[in-house]
Amino acid sequence: MNDESSKMEIDGIICSVRVHARSKYVRLKMVLHEGLVIVVPPGYDRASVTKVLLRHREWIRAAAERLASVHQELRRISPDLLPESIEILFSGEHIRICYERRFDDGVAYSIDPGGTLHISGKTGSTGLCRAVLQMWLKHKAADLLFPELTRLAMLHGFSFKRSGIRLQKSRWGSCSSSGTITLNAKLIFLPPHLVRSVLLHELCHTVHMNHSPSFKRLLETYDPDRHLHEMQMKTASRHIPVWAVLRV
Repeated sequence: MNDESSKMEIDGIICSVRVHARSKYVRLKMVLHEGLVIVVPPGYDRASVTKVLLRHREWIRAAAERLASVHQELRRISPDLLPESIEILFSGEHIRICYERRFDDGVAYSIDPGGTLHISGKTGSTGLCRAVLQMWLKHKAADLLFPELTRLAMLHGFSFKRSGIRLQKSRWGSCSSSGTITLNAKLIFLPPHLVRSVLLHELCHTVHMNHSPSFKRLLETYDPDRHLHEMQMKTASRHIPVWAVLRV
């Protein structure tokens, strides 16, 4: 397969096939806003992908049903609904939100000494409010995640060059060959043990830029329950509020 991305179908379910340069094996995953995705290493032929899909067709059907129920629940919740408060599991914070209508063209946020998040301006526009909330989320995530990443690196003897925050659809984190660790802002909605599991995963990639047996042994040294954590991460998206998921 030479294309970076292509489409296949099994039992009426569309599958996006993506070639990843660093992949060593085939991975199947069901992504909230994309559906079934299969990641394959370079050179993997289409016939082999078909065999993988057929071998896992029961899992695919079950995962598609679970995803459909999630989509149904999201449709039930109005996309125009803005949160009145925010729960951050990682830090244990409960943040109240106050919307203040002003005759401005845009929307901005501020935080008062008591910790209340104020969204002010053209608050009648849910799209603008959601965009500002997501901007705040990235700043808040940097404040919470970067110190923890640095702490874990120092504790376990890892080093990295830079860290960044993005609001990604599916990836919880990544580590580049240059030593830049990028984290998903939505991580702060997860329980602390899962956040630390993701951070340790990316720190181990500063040593092994793959998922080889050596990488897994290193990760298990610092995250002995990695198998349990990886299983829990498969349903971690249930912790993410709708406003943080919707595109703006």
